[in-house]
Amino acid sequence: MIYLGLHNSYQSGAALIIDDKIIGAVSEERFNRVKNCGGIPNKSINYLLNEAKIKLSDVDKVIYGICTPGNPSKKIINKINIKISNLDNNYLEKIYERMQSEIDWNNKYLDELDKWIQKNNLKNKIVYIDHHLSHAAGAYLSSPFNESLIFTCDGKGNFKSSTIMKAQKNIINEIDFNTTYDSLGYFYGNITKSLGYEAEKHEGKITGLAAFGNEEKFLKLLKEKIFTKSDKIDLNFGDYYLPWFCEKNELPLFYQEVTKYKKEDVAAASQKILEDTICTWINNAIKKYKGKKTNICLSGGVFSNVKLNQKIKELKTVKNIFVQPAMGDMGIPLGSCLYQYSKDKKRSFGFLNTMSLGPKYSNNNIKIILNKYNLKYKYSENLEIDFLKYISENKVIGFFNGRMEYGPRALCNRTIFYHCRDKNVNNWLNKRLNRSDFMPFAPVTIKENAKKCFIGWQENQKSADFMTVTYKVTQSFKKKCPAAVHIDGTARPQILNSDANYEAYKILKYYFKKTNELALINTSFNNHEEPIVCSPENAIESLFRNNIDVLFMENYIITKN
Repeated sequence: MIYLGLHNSYQSGAALIIDDKIIGAVSEERFNRVKNCGGIPNKSINYLLNEAKIKLSDVDKVIYGICTPGNPSKKIINKINIKISNLDNNYLEKIYERMQSEIDWNNKYLDELDKWIQKNNLKNKIVYIDHHLSHAAGAYLSSPFNESLIFTCDGKGNFKSSTIMKAQKNIINEIDFNTTYDSLGYFYGNITKSLGYEAEKHEGKITGLAAFGNEEKFLKLLKEKIFTKSDKIDLNFGDYYLPWFCEKNELPLFYQEVTKYKKEDVAAASQKILEDTICTWINNAIKKYKGKKTNICLSGGVFSNVKLNQKIKELKTVKNIFVQPAMGDMGIPLGSCLYQYSKDKKRSFGFLNTMSLGPKYSNNNIKIILNKYNLKYKYSENLEIDFLKYISENKVIGFFNGRMEYGPRALCNRTIFYHCRDKNVNNWLNKRLNRSDFMPFAPVTIKENAKKCFIGWQENQKSADFMTVTYKVTQSFKKKCPAAVHIDGTARPQILNSDANYEAYKILKYYFKKTNELALINTSFNNHEEPIVCSPENAIESLFRNNIDVLFMENYIITKN
């Protein structure tokens, strides 16, 4: 059986499974170089088909998980009607407009998909999977858990913004949901917009800013105006919240209030209310549906918030968490594909220990490309020795090795490395990369070092393999790695092991042995507002831009002079 998963909205992409092998999963932005692009992911599909040496007509099932046909179900309409029953007419009109806009949004992408299906004679092969089920399946069916509660949370998808699902032996059942009208994704997005940033792109900046602020100053307003019910996800419509990404003229009073406070204080309060609301929601669900400490899986764009994930991990009712590494809509193609495979085959792949699911280039490929440029390069038989040399000389290394990562994080295949000793690196390296992030760079280390670095880390905590959760750091780590510690004493690590990424593990293990250091900086190999590099040409362009000092590509080491 050949399964092709795809989606064509924000963060479009594709995934391919053939029989019992995941051929790959990729995002269109990496190929066309347009950040978070939508549309039919033709380049992604072509890459996967070429990788498998098949044609589109060979595919048995095309799995589409971004939205299912048409209008909301009766169950969803009933929930919405209860929600809006006490609203006055002014807000009712806006709510109905919101409903129609989501219907129109769905139809736009479904129509685009339908034209592509007809053009390629795939009408009898298309399968539609619920948006949040795709998120849930992507998390659970790639996790190390046999049994789990699954929580999804984002802006919107199939008229829902969050769900609770129960999973056991590869079977997933939804047990509760919240509609788009109680969207924490839209809430946090509106905070992002009101502070002058772009929703669906810069929410991470709010998470970073939050550590510098006083949460109490703005928290009172959020509790009085939006979050009056503290025991569940239930947001109040009005002058301070509407369930979409609002412009200033749509929420003038809210924007006016925001301007009275420091950005850091608004961010701190928003982060606090998000953490409290979701942790209460999860805690209540575990008590109601499990009645005991349990494993949970998380997916959806809200769970890209690594500080939130730490708070969830620390709940007394939570045994362990697994966050889908491609937690946003970027992960929909793989999630929907895994769901259909599991449903048909009555089994799953089990824990996916790597997200290296994209293109790779051989040394021969790279040499041909290098010869087209006027660059100085050498072939290295001992990458670990050369790596140690350049890092010791305070060089910023662009590292391009193996298959490109799937998801938003660089995981040592398309990564920029630097040492963690320079506490000022966050300023000068971000300037080189044209970034303005408030969080420090993330650290990467090997599993043998992890307990020396991160308080409470255990080897079974696989979310730490993918940079999806923060940890409090040890005093030793604070002293040795000041560049990778946030103001609140936390860091967002990647823990490397030899099974998942042997090449990077081998190089880092040698480096740590020779230097007695605990970690290195690992930040994504890209310029600000650009996708992570995909091809050798992308990496070379980054070298020309002075983003990096030296480029490691497979066994080749390239410098500008």
